[in-house]
Amino acid sequence: MQRRLLSKSFGNKHKRMTLSIRLFSFIVFFVFAGDAENLVRLREMSARYAKRFKEVAVIAPKEAREKNVVFVDVRPEEETSISIIPGALLKKEFEANSGKYRDSLIVPYCTIGYRSGKYGRKLQKKGFRVRNLLGGVLLWAHTVGPLEHDKRPTRRIHVYGRRWDLAPAAFDAVR
Repeated sequence: MQRRLLSKSFGNKHKRMTLSIRLFSFIVFFVFAGDAENLVRLREMSARYAKRFKEVAVIAPKEAREKNVVFVDVRPEEETSISIIPGALLKKEFEANSGKYRDSLIVPYCTIGYRSGKYGRKLQKKGFRVRNLLGGVLLWAHTVGPLEHDKRPTRRIHVYGRRWDLAPAAFDAVR
């Protein structure tokens, strides 16, 4: 009798454990499937934007992180107040001291690459060495990771609008 109860109790725990594992796997699959779908859309959109600014070469987020570059966030205050790439300068900060960065590689970025492409073109005409951040802050979040707010890590990201709501699942998208 005790053996049957023990077996039944173990069987129920095993079923609950199996169900928990399946549920967890299901959730993880859909979270990462959503990230994969967002990443594909993000890459397609950023490639289209890069074609509009052919004269401004692009740099991938991981490559930019490994080089000694000056990140310049060209987004408006409404967006930069949510988060920025760690160590980045705001556009107004860069422009106030642009001569200081004359010999540096400047990497402007925005949400996905259009506004930074326009700004990069402008900087190139002024003689700066420029690479537009491929995929902007969104691709950075997908491939490199955390952003910062007030010099502290954050998982919040401004996505500009519904069409650009392609943030990774690990981030809170703000519109």
